[in-house]
Amino acid sequence: MRRDHEKIFSCLELEAMETEIGKLVVTTTREHQEEEKEIREKVSEWIQCSLVGSKEVEAVMEEVEEGPEGLFKVMIQARVSFLNIIST
Repeated sequence: MRRDHEKIFSCLELEAMETEIGKLVVTTTREHQEEEKEIREKVSEWIQCSLVGSKEVEAVMEEVEEGPEGLFKVMIQARVSFLNIIST
């Protein structure tokens, strides 16, 4: 009779342990999901910041390209004016 009682107790203990381990796994999984969500949000923010930064860099590059073009046009106009003055 004692062995039957020990078997029942052991089964109850194992079931209780299994339940606790199941809770631990679920808790750990939820924690990992929250951590992964936070990491995804941070990465998303970094990507958005880098996109904004790249757009700003692109705008500055366009300004830099337009600067010499404008200067070149002004120099050509000055040359034409100078040649017109000399030829008259």
